[in-house]
Amino acid sequence: KAVEHVEGLPDLTAGEKSYDTIEAARNLLYFKESPTVFSRTPLEIKKTYEDKGVQVNTYDDFTSYGIEKLMDSDYKCRILTGVINLAVFQVLVATIAKVEIKKTTLNSTQKVSMLMKLKLDLSFSGLAVFFNISSNTARSYFYCTVQQASVILKPLIKFPSKEEILSNMPICFNDFRSTRVILDCTEISIEESKCLRCRIRSYSNYKGTHTVKYLIGIASSGLITFLSKGYGGRASDKAIFNAEHLIDQLDPGDAIMVNKGILIEKECMEKFVKLIYPPFLKRNAKQFSKEDPQKTASIARARVHVKRAIQRLKIFKICQGKLLWTLLPYMDDIMIIIAGLTNLGPPILAQDKF
Repeated sequence: KAVEHVEGLPDLTAGEKSYDTIEAARNLLYFKESPTVFSRTPLEIKKTYEDKGVQVNTYDDFTSYGIEKLMDSDYKCRILTGVINLAVFQVLVATIAKVEIKKTTLNSTQKVSMLMKLKLDLSFSGLAVFFNISSNTARSYFYCTVQQASVILKPLIKFPSKEEILSNMPICFNDFRSTRVILDCTEISIEESKCLRCRIRSYSNYKGTHTVKYLIGIASSGLITFLSKGYGGRASDKAIFNAEHLIDQLDPGDAIMVNKGILIEKECMEKFVKLIYPPFLKRNAKQFSKEDPQKTASIARARVHVKRAIQRLKIFKICQGKLLWTLLPYMDDIMIIIAGLTNLGPPILAQDKF
């Protein structure tokens, strides 16, 4: 009936808009009433539109892109791995290729790139996504790479001779030219162990948590020259110093610069080694003498560089968070790698400071 009603409408040729409206209504009603239209299959219906939009597939498979292409500049290499530039990175890759014992799925470049865990503290699942492997495989490759890189970078932590130190003595050490090493300790938080004995040894009263502790020594120029093994947070600075036998590497007349917390005066006197530390307030004295503040400021200007060296170690985010208990057996190797890469970086002191 609706069709008949539309068919009976007059042909309004005088008004073009009215004619178009009636024609559109006639076509719409015919389409709804005609059974032949719905009896056709989708392939028989002729499309009345054309999609002219350009669709771009922005998805790029990262596994085919490759980690090598990701680090295409010195800046990206330094941000991702902590290696100062691509030239040093390639030397490290070539050296690891020489000491590689068995062939693995990853090439040497990818294995060195797994040091991204040290710089960015990525999880093993994150490394697995980067290299298109399983998380267990990423874990085993990381442990292997850490051990190999530790052997390669360990010679960079060298205790220099007197002549080398004197030839690179900064201005702030003019009053302490006999200084061979500046010592300080640093602590890294770790997870709480289920073992009661381990919890007792690792708890640090200074940090108020469970830590692993390292004694670090630098030369007057800011180069890291000594790195101890890892000890529980309960160990004192003096106990670590005696356990590492660092004083045996010094000659009579040499000097060690420390803070007030490293009480090794007796050990230094036995070896005729001078100990430089900020002055204490004497037992019967009510205040410091006029010379004491000046001496304290002079020592602080020189000793601050060991704090700057430790700060560069802490740039690696694996040293900032809470360390997994499963990583503790490899922590000494990790610290050697970080200290070696720090020594390969730009110097702490500018050229005009010498």
